[in-house]
Amino acid sequence: MKIYLVNTNFEQQIRNKNLIDKWCQNAKEIEYLFFYLQDGDYFSQANYDRNYLDRFPNVFVYNTNLENKKIHYLWGNLELRKEKLQFSSKVKSHNFLKELINSYYPNFDYKIVNSILNIDKKKNVVRSEYGYSGVLEKTGQYIVTNRLHRTIDLSLYWKGNEKGIYQNYVSLNNRYFGTKINLELETTLIENFLQGYELADTEITRFLKFIDDLEKGYLSPFIANSELITMDFFIYIDQSSENKIYPFCEFNTRMTMGILAHKLNLNLSKSNQSYKNFLFLPRKISSSHQIERTLSPENSKFIAGFSQQDL
Repeated sequence: MKIYLVNTNFEQQIRNKNLIDKWCQNAKEIEYLFFYLQDGDYFSQANYDRNYLDRFPNVFVYNTNLENKKIHYLWGNLELRKEKLQFSSKVKSHNFLKELINSYYPNFDYKIVNSILNIDKKKNVVRSEYGYSGVLEKTGQYIVTNRLHRTIDLSLYWKGNEKGIYQNYVSLNNRYFGTKINLELETTLIENFLQGYELADTEITRFLKFIDDLEKGYLSPFIANSELITMDFFIYIDQSSENKIYPFCEFNTRMTMGILAHKLNLNLSKSNQSYKNFLFLPRKISSSHQIERTLSPENSKFIAGFSQQDL
């Protein structure tokens, strides 16, 4: 019997094989989004209201054990474990990319620290080695970079011959809160997309050459095996008031909220109309945004849904 598991503890799973059949508590804030995309049996220990599950007549949620069941992971599969372990580590990925990045961006710099007690977070951005951006783990190493005038957060994704780019919305402490829907996600030329952000041609060309080298080298195992991988980067304003590209923040070797947002839009929007934005907001601030279609249960910590509001 096949059963779906939304393994939001993917980064822990690739580090610890004892967790491969374990449900993660924070999955309850995301897993229901897959109900809109994939019919079938799900393993979850979240407490869903019966009226909410009635939206999904072909989705069945079980909280019994997973013995004798074939688990299908929806957040991240466990193939290419060695490679995913390296790429999922912000410390390892920064280190093995440093020479390539510096060949195009000589001023790209960062620090690796074991403690952040003395780090001035007003002047620096701190990210844990593993896990979600904006969430600092209590142990392990950290990447520290200078805080720049960051204006646009972007992600590139690859899966086999597919490649796309999209814009995310991120808070000041790097927490994800939404995605701008790119209707031509899989057919958009990266160069054309970047030209919409008032970047100099030389800046775009430099970034495209960096990406080309990345695809031919470090990313080749993922592309050859059609394994999903994404890379976050951003646009910032430098001291000369010019838009520049910060070429690398992190890789993700699993599903991301941005890709999930596009899948949901494709599945739920009307044939002649698309939503502008997908939002994923804490309930305490959600009232400041207009969400036309809410997807989340009433008892969820975050409200997820689509908006036509310009952000």
